[in-house]
Amino acid sequence: MKKQLTNLIIILLIFSIVFFVTAFSFMSIQDSYTKQIGMSKNLGLPITYLSILGVTIACFRYFKQRLGFKTIIATIIATLLIFTLLSSIGPSVKFAMKTLPYYPVWLMAFAAAIFSFTKNKNRFRLALILGIFPLALSFGPYENWVHWVNYGNLSGKVWENKKLEFEFEDQYGNTINRESFSNKLIMLNFISIRCKPCWVEFPEVQKTHKLYQSNELVEIYSVASLSTPDTLLNRIPEKGYSFPVLRTKTEVLELFQIDVYPTVIILNKDGKIVFKGNLENAKRELKSLLE
Repeated sequence: MKKQLTNLIIILLIFSIVFFVTAFSFMSIQDSYTKQIGMSKNLGLPITYLSILGVTIACFRYFKQRLGFKTIIATIIATLLIFTLLSSIGPSVKFAMKTLPYYPVWLMAFAAAIFSFTKNKNRFRLALILGIFPLALSFGPYENWVHWVNYGNLSGKVWENKKLEFEFEDQYGNTINRESFSNKLIMLNFISIRCKPCWVEFPEVQKTHKLYQSNELVEIYSVASLSTPDTLLNRIPEKGYSFPVLRTKTEVLELFQIDVYPTVIILNKDGKIVFKGNLENAKRELKSLLE
């Protein structure tokens, strides 16, 4: 009895660690962090699937004779439920929605491992079919899902074409409003100085700024909250970035419905919002608008 309890605790600890590590890895390679660690964000779900599948099969092989097949399954399911419950406490609704596909991938990897130990002659085919789901989800659908959660659209294009009244403040205290941008395409990169993904994207923002610096039809700005201390904003030019940074009130951020950083918005020559999304898609949209 004591050995069985010890083995159950070992399985519980193994899967607790695996669930935590895969969840952390999954979120670490999303959005701008992929560039920082040099990994494609499309690999998040397949890596999760293969990790859970491999560890589950290893546990079945090692503990099957000691505990029995059903006991192992019950222990893993209990661990999964506990981890899911704990991970649901605290995070925002947006974070929870972005990680939603992660849980069915867990379950499919778990099911694939169980199938591989059954006597069904198609067990390996079933396991392979289940593995196709996270792979297919990674290339397109999941990225679109995250984009919709973050920005309210699938690709960045905004069809309402709202024309908003707003005011920004430049580094000299001068007021810049919608009329200041008339007859130009404006890219606004909304940032938070304490946002790590924002800093990861700054080199690409700098490249984009330099690319269109001589183009009289385009203006590119980063926009921070008016409450951001000068000491923090000064870190941007200190790091060698020359793109202009504007500041604005919280009410304007709410007007543009900025819920996540960084968020890029493009205004057309009439001052209407035609794009809201990430920098990668924004660059393509800006190029398209200039053609």
